[in-house]
Amino acid sequence: MKVFLSKNFKTELDQIYLRLHRDLSAIYYINGVDVTSHIEANYDFAHFVNISCKKDILFVKEKLKKKVIVNYFVDKHTAKKDNVSEILIPNDEKKLLNKCDLIIASCQADKMILIANEIKTPIEVVTPPVKEEKFSRISELEKNSFFKYAGLMKNDSFALSMVNYKNIQDVQDLIVLANELKTYKIFVFGPRLKLFRNLKIKKQIRKAPKNIYFKTYINEDLFKSALLLSNFFIVTRESEGEIITILEAMITKTQIMTYHSHFIGDVLNDNVNCIHVTDSKELANKIKQCEENGFPTIEEGYSFAKKSNYETCGQNLKQILEKYIELDFSQE
Repeated sequence: MKVFLSKNFKTELDQIYLRLHRDLSAIYYINGVDVTSHIEANYDFAHFVNISCKKDILFVKEKLKKKVIVNYFVDKHTAKKDNVSEILIPNDEKKLLNKCDLIIASCQADKMILIANEIKTPIEVVTPPVKEEKFSRISELEKNSFFKYAGLMKNDSFALSMVNYKNIQDVQDLIVLANELKTYKIFVFGPRLKLFRNLKIKKQIRKAPKNIYFKTYINEDLFKSALLLSNFFIVTRESEGEIITILEAMITKTQIMTYHSHFIGDVLNDNVNCIHVTDSKELANKIKQCEENGFPTIEEGYSFAKKSNYETCGQNLKQILEKYIELDFSQE
């Protein structure tokens, strides 16, 4: 079996999809699947880590007549009133997804959203792989690099969050949280800050207290350091990086806090591997309780993430490809 693994995706999302691309390449390798980076090579499947490279997907499908696999993360900012059943996939994305031969969803919740949007392409669930050694084998200097970057003292407590800055409500909620936790530092990372040209977002940022920092993506080494040093990882309505960053936070034994997440009841379970709240003020109270009494769900979170190791995810993906390799499931 041979797979073309595409590395052509939007630069704005590089940090997330570069990690997914590298991890997929590794799990293919350790499970004996040959991988090529040449789009016109001879292979059984073309695997794209997202659907942003529409031209390449259509070239493989329509010109080369080869089977296309695509990883798809549902964009949550299209949700209405926090109701998962009302998440709508844009029509242009639906058309492209229905031209593919197989969709890899990161969790059951994303699969159900795809089905609710009448996606006809077969959908399989494969949790993104996470490698514990990526975090456990870094040097002490690398581990402490985020302290220097953020101007923090070694005893400072802080929380992390990854957001899509298009979601103004996420920005507002985190500002409320920062106001409730005046002595706490909150670092928020997401796609390029050009979105701050939006007047509504600019007004929110201007009103934000000094203990919250809205940043663009940082490099992977700094982010690894941030996860290893942070006390909390906050999952919002539309957490950038989706389940990938959630699993990375879990494997580093960072306490997961969440509200309005469609992962609840699927990837995340309240009082099991995360603490789920309904608003920012409750979140602030829970953070204070954890600081006083300990972090109750980090061990379960760690155990959950351990199940998404390279070997297990690789075997699952390989079995799926073997299942579909001989089938003609073209949408034409």
